[in-house]
Amino acid sequence: MCKVKDEFVVNKYRLLGLDEPVPLKSFAYYLINGIKYSPVVVYDAGFDCIAVADDGNSLVGMDVDFV
Repeated sequence: MCKVKDEFVVNKYRLLGLDEPVPLKSFAYYLINGIKYSPVVVYDAGFDCIAVADDGNSLVGMDVDFV
């Protein structure tokens, strides 16, 4: 499980910087604070970044589980 350490919004997406790399396993969605988020493809952002559709809520400090 990773933790969101920083974030920023780009258009309709929220890019999340994690405290460790995304695990190398198969997953269908992110579970953040009990809410399912569909993964958004992120190119050239590093191994510790993910993106989700922006719902207007800050996710800094939340745990991310890859399910």
